[in-house]
Amino acid sequence: MNKYMRKGVIVVILLVMILSGGYVLVKMLMGQKSSNTQNENADQNSGADAISNTQSSNSVGNLQDATMSDEVKEIVEKAAYTNKISILNNEFSPAVIRIKVGGEVFWTNYDDNAHQVVADDDSFKTVLLGKGGDSSVSFVDKGVFTYHCSEVPGMSGTIIVE
Repeated sequence: MNKYMRKGVIVVILLVMILSGGYVLVKMLMGQKSSNTQNENADQNSGADAISNTQSSNSVGNLQDATMSDEVKEIVEKAAYTNKISILNNEFSPAVIRIKVGGEVFWTNYDDNAHQVVADDDSFKTVLLGKGGDSSVSFVDKGVFTYHCSEVPGMSGTIIVE
C-alpha cells in the first residue's frame, strides 16, 4: 500500500469515527422516537405531572433544589434548551424545553387541524393556530409552566424557565 492510499484509508476511518460519534451524540441529545408513541406520550405526560407536582409542593425558584425527586431532576436535565416548539401529529415537539428568564417561546403549527396553546394555570394562551400559524409567549418569571392544547385532549407540554 503506498503512502497516499494509507492516508486515504486513515482519512476515511477518521470520517467514519467522527460521523458515527456525531450521530450517537445527536441521538443522545434529541432522544430516540419510540415506535410505541402511546408509551412515549405516557412517559412525557407523567414527567410533566411530576414537574407540575413539584411546582405546587415547593416554590421551584431554584430548579436544582435538593428536594426534587430523581425523576424530576432527570426530566429537567434532559429538557432541550430551545425556544421553538413544533406542533405536528397532534404533539408538541419537544414536549419539555428549558429557557432563560426573559426568553420567548415560539409555537408553529404544522398540522392540518387547528391548535391553541393554553397554560394549565391560565397564565397565557395563544390564538387558535391554523396550519402554518405561529405564536409566541415571553416568560419573565422563573418556574415550571405546563400547558396543553385546547383542541386536542391529552396534548401537553412543559416549559422550564431558569
